[in-house]
Amino acid sequence: MTHNLNALRTIAAGLAICFGGIAQGSAQIRLQGKISTIGVINMPSQSGLHQYTHIWAFSPPNSGNDNSWFTNNVISGNASIDGVSLLEAWSSIETTQPTTTPCVTSDTCQRDPGLMEMYHSYNWFTYDSTASTSPVWQWLQLSEKKVNLLITGTNPGMLNASTPYYVTSPWWYNQFNPQEQDVINSYNNACGLNQWTGTTSTSISYSGGTMTVTSTNCCSASDQSATIQDQDMVWVTATPSACGTNATGAHASVSGGSTNTFSYTPNASGTCSAPSSVTFISPSESWPVPYEYPYMNALKAFWAAVVAHYGPNFKLPAGIGPNYYPQLYYFRFGGSAGSEWYPYCTSSLSSLPNGYGYTKSAWLNYYQQMGNYLQSLGPPWKIIHSINAAESSPVDYGYATQEAAYAVGWSNAFGVRDGFGSQGLSASDYVNCVTNSCTPACTTGGAHCAASNWYPLFGQYSALGVPLELQPESLSYPGDLDCSNPTCGTGNGKYSGDLPTFLNPFATAQGTTDVEIYWRDLSLAYDGSSYCALNSQINPASCLVGSSISTGGQIVSPGSQFNFFWGSHTPPPQGVGQGTTAPYCNGTPPQSGAIGNCQYSNNIDAAHGQH
Repeated sequence: MTHNLNALRTIAAGLAICFGGIAQGSAQIRLQGKISTIGVINMPSQSGLHQYTHIWAFSPPNSGNDNSWFTNNVISGNASIDGVSLLEAWSSIETTQPTTTPCVTSDTCQRDPGLMEMYHSYNWFTYDSTASTSPVWQWLQLSEKKVNLLITGTNPGMLNASTPYYVTSPWWYNQFNPQEQDVINSYNNACGLNQWTGTTSTSISYSGGTMTVTSTNCCSASDQSATIQDQDMVWVTATPSACGTNATGAHASVSGGSTNTFSYTPNASGTCSAPSSVTFISPSESWPVPYEYPYMNALKAFWAAVVAHYGPNFKLPAGIGPNYYPQLYYFRFGGSAGSEWYPYCTSSLSSLPNGYGYTKSAWLNYYQQMGNYLQSLGPPWKIIHSINAAESSPVDYGYATQEAAYAVGWSNAFGVRDGFGSQGLSASDYVNCVTNSCTPACTTGGAHCAASNWYPLFGQYSALGVPLELQPESLSYPGDLDCSNPTCGTGNGKYSGDLPTFLNPFATAQGTTDVEIYWRDLSLAYDGSSYCALNSQINPASCLVGSSISTGGQIVSPGSQFNFFWGSHTPPPQGVGQGTTAPYCNGTPPQSGAIGNCQYSNNIDAAHGQH
């Protein structure tokens, strides 16, 4: 009798996925003889505890001092951090528009599921790189750690750098029926969201009925990293207003090879003369409506390429290096912004023509269709689906409730149920679900309760043994126990409140199996020397320049960083970071003068493991 060794290894890897891996503190499992499994197997540990909570570092830095400090001082050798959750952008993998040239279906080529004569090509160089600053490989090199991949189709920020440029181009959407791919921004939809406000330029000219706008690195006839592509629809407000466009926008014209100039014909009423400024918005500065055919078809093909690429023989470099497949833990596929499913601007979309008008059922049908398609691909790892409530007032938690029900009905290639999670955890969830006993105790998903209704849904589905994931909605703010000062939320000056308030035991007691924590919060908890290099070891007043201070607005000032680490209450000052009192927070003496109370690292350590 002979055996296919590779097949046996694949089965063993699949069983490891089925059982969620052998985590620290887990019961030992011995498999002998012929084994057949259907559905989900729940195996309690020897201690009788049934749930293992993993801690993941969300989107750690790939290079620079922050990378070195995080790798050396925070994650390496830290048994409380299981690995990392990394974002992968669609546009970095599909770098050219589809063609009619047939090719063999693989991770580098997929036939379009709707336009059967079109073929998509994929280049994995960005994420398969084995350079020291690689976004994936360097974390796989931490052999004791796992890697989760969060597949991103649309970037939720001011510039959508994740959607390939062709998806919103007339060349692509004119091949569908209807010939339409709508986008949302602050010009053509008044939905109260301000991230899609466009770019302002004062370098403009008007001649022969054509406006010419110069803006650094804005334009290209083919490069998707540019803000504007040739023939993009653009929306322009101008001074004077007659130099702008009306609600239907205008097509941009970009000369071949241009990197900073585009032109358009004003179509607002009145006469354009002596223009002084324009603010333009392009599709890449907008949110593409994802349930429309052009976007959805292209996204399906990309998901198929992802499943093909990260299969049981995943190696770096491709086909050469060691097999890293066993280190891939779970995937999350985003159908909206980021790796989530948030339905933006629902009220503004209701009037879209050609059957694209938004309804709740249309959104849930899109969610279900994409989940069904993903399951049909046979993904060979754990899948966690994001659930998101809609932003209408009051918040409609019915979206998340239905999405969770869909999620646990899907399974991976080994028959293991998918799970779900929310990326909106904050201290306000604790306040509403525990302190205020919201309607009551968050059991019905009433207004102002747990983000996307995760709290009652976790309680409902935890007995199935499915993965249940949470991510704070933003960086934490030590000491803010109720999200009142500062308020919880996303964006500049907003946080998720005090980490111990929302993490352990609040989140862990509700059945949470996976928590993605912002890497800067993990640095605050575990890095005793570089998160805040103290300005004076005798009487510090600030962090030294060069410490790990956020760029991009999440830590509003170096002063806040200092207060988090050192403490602002006197006497004596007390922060939540590392301290010099033996045995120290994690057994390693921090820099001299650090007097943190270890509150963050202690809570994360307690959240990790069996519960």
